[in-house]
Amino acid sequence: MPINKDALSRIRIIDEMLSNPLGYYTTKDIMRRVNETCGSIQREVSLRMIQKDIKAIQEQFDKKVIRSNSYGGRRIVRYEDQSQPIFSKQLTGEETVILHETLKVFGQFDGLENLQWLEALRKRLDETIDNTKLPALSFSRNELLRTQPEMLGRLFSAISRKTAIEVAYQRFGEKIQHYTVSPYQLKQYNDRWFLLCAPETCEEFDAGPELIINLALDRIVDFTEYPGCYKELEIDLRSRFDEIIGITYRPDVALEEVVFAVAPSAIPYIETKPLHITQMRYPNEEQSKMRDKYPALHDSTFYSIEVRPNYELYSLLASFQGQIIVVEPLSIAKRIKSSLAQIMAYYSAFDEK
Repeated sequence: MPINKDALSRIRIIDEMLSNPLGYYTTKDIMRRVNETCGSIQREVSLRMIQKDIKAIQEQFDKKVIRSNSYGGRRIVRYEDQSQPIFSKQLTGEETVILHETLKVFGQFDGLENLQWLEALRKRLDETIDNTKLPALSFSRNELLRTQPEMLGRLFSAISRKTAIEVAYQRFGEKIQHYTVSPYQLKQYNDRWFLLCAPETCEEFDAGPELIINLALDRIVDFTEYPGCYKELEIDLRSRFDEIIGITYRPDVALEEVVFAVAPSAIPYIETKPLHITQMRYPNEEQSKMRDKYPALHDSTFYSIEVRPNYELYSLLASFQGQIIVVEPLSIAKRIKSSLAQIMAYYSAFDEK
């Protein structure tokens, strides 16, 4: 049907409601909204007219409208793709603030190809936002971390295109080394970004199909694309990281059940933020047995995790100081004890002064 001025006014309202991801509207809800908004301009609209308007939207604007039951059997109606309304909508003040803060987070990814318009949009929003106000949302970010400009964005683009790269990499105190790698993922840990990738076979790496290395972005001097030798990822990276804490995965290190005692004051922290996804609190009857086995820890609660030991695990356990005591396996307990003994030796020098 042809769309006249009155119909266009109704369709604008209907379009806004059908594209609202937070809205759960029936055709009767839409009819009431249209009449409330347009009541003084045009005669009252019937339910039949709203149904015809929705049909016109489907036919003339090629929009797919779906109907489903929700909230006690209410028959709601909405666009299948709610991200593409017919008419552009003016952002509310709250939406503008949220979008501004989100784009500030994406600012870490400067250098993303074909997304230069994001920077232009961010600058436009800067002009409308009071930047003296404390942001409602803040992410942990080390502003002093030394990485090359636009490194995250460029690596993200290489990963997206599945392009091998030649990396100039400089470990602390060493000369620059060059590696050809297939990049798979950017991962953040402890305010530092890492590139997970598979290296080509070289003198340093005897690259097997499951060898994945991580390169700290603050040690990547630069990289260039190296087309033609990209290797598809052959393992499940997500399950691999389920076996460790942090970023360092060593396939030659076996999974260990690490048992540790937690002081009463640290239990709320351990319960609300587990050390690992495998963390388990011993049942009450097992708690009694463990306290009998380790009488010095009679007021502690025992937990366990199953991980491959690495540097990050030792650092995490040591960060709790005396609030977490590892009791099994003995090899991990002894390593932590040796590390603490060395620290005590350093600090004992102050007793002599």
